[in-house]
Amino acid sequence: MARLVLAAFVAVSAVGLLGTGGTIGVINYFAGDLPSIESLQADKLTQTSRIFDRHGTLIEALYHQNRTVVPLSKISETLQRATIDTEDRTFYDNSGVDYRRLAIAIGYDLTHGSATLGGSTITQQVVKNNVLEVAEAQSKTISRKFRELVLAEEMERRYSKQQILELYLNTINYGNGAYGAEAAAETYFQVHASQLSLAQASFLAGLPQAPSAYDVFGTPDQLELAKERWREVLDGMVSVGDISSSAASDKRCLTSPSCVAQSCP
Repeated sequence: MARLVLAAFVAVSAVGLLGTGGTIGVINYFAGDLPSIESLQADKLTQTSRIFDRHGTLIEALYHQNRTVVPLSKISETLQRATIDTEDRTFYDNSGVDYRRLAIAIGYDLTHGSATLGGSTITQQVVKNNVLEVAEAQSKTISRKFRELVLAEEMERRYSKQQILELYLNTINYGNGAYGAEAAAETYFQVHASQLSLAQASFLAGLPQAPSAYDVFGTPDQLELAKERWREVLDGMVSVGDISSSAASDKRCLTSPSCVAQSCP
């Protein structure tokens, strides 16, 4: 897999040297069927259906994926920053592909004989989760990786960073059946995504990497992994200057699922 990614990286880099004509030709071939923003925008996503009685009391929630779509303005800025700090620190500066990060990941994978470090940006994750068909997204072919990289760059040309981040935060899996920030905030903390505290936001930002492994309602081992991941997110936010080390230390209170749900002080 690492060698395939390396070949894709070289190929995409070469595209930039082909000149305008060659680049446009390659982009049209691989990205010509990129869905319109209208078909990708968050309000088109499948959401949870809620049944209320005549007094407004919730009777039942029906869903294939538990999701409540909200605009980016309704998602805590702290969660936005925690997510970017954790998933893609150059999000606002890269073109959809972070070539430096990708090269580091490829070098690590080649020297360690694995493909575990990863170098995907938030935009690449949106492409993989929302644009590619499931079978293609799960494949490990050179054509799939190349198409993902080209589509990520083309998506950046067509859509704003805010649109891409909104799509990501409304579609990503946070575990326990919660898809998107609003459903995650309600599932873990019984609050809206706009109301998340630093402790809550930093906890949620770490879950998408491995939501099953970080299940705080699961086994003691899963709880410990969730706590370790939370600390990684907080440390990452400190390292980029979004929070102070004292603020991060004050929020490291995760000891049990009930503690998470009650938002420890």
